[in-house]
Amino acid sequence: MEILDEHHIPYEFIDIAHDNNLVEQLGWFIPVIKVDDEMVKSPLNWDELLPKLKASL
Repeated sequence: MEILDEHHIPYEFIDIAHDNNLVEQLGWFIPVIKVDDEMVKSPLNWDELLPKLKASL
């Protein structure tokens, strides 16, 4: 995700489309990203999310 790259926040994109367990756990939300051990799903509110992610680094 470009905004996370711009802020130098490491993340992993989670493709839930082929993982029924994740769909069941998270619901059908795209995108889902993983930062550290936290799964973050849409809708993404960057104004709230970016400071929280930066603080966790």
